[in-house]
Amino acid sequence: MIAPWSYRLSRRLPLQNLAAIGFIIFFSGCVLEWILQGKLFGLPPFIWLVVVLAWRWSTKTILQFCRRNAYYGVWLIFLASALVTATYWLLGQQSWKESAIRFVAAIVALIAIVPWMIQKRPDSK
Repeated sequence: MIAPWSYRLSRRLPLQNLAAIGFIIFFSGCVLEWILQGKLFGLPPFIWLVVVLAWRWSTKTILQFCRRNAYYGVWLIFLASALVTATYWLLGQQSWKESAIRFVAAIVALIAIVPWMIQKRPDSK
């Protein structure tokens, strides 16, 4: 599951962008777990990193036919955030309050990584 989107990101973005994306999402996961459970580090921030990036990549694939829409980026962020929240909800790990907090945290993390997700290398066509 991790291989397709991590390979595509590594082919499309420079290493410093990948490091910044990983740090931002991992840090947001640390803050989120500290708010929800009182723990700062551990396994949950790594799971948060994988879930957020996997759902962003999946949502981008789902919405590829709507890329010309003026609100494509907004749809991408909100749908990916909803799917991240649904993943944790289906795993039975949260209440409604925690779901709302995770939804907002996913939105903030996805908005924060937007500058680093812009393609810096020209396509090799």
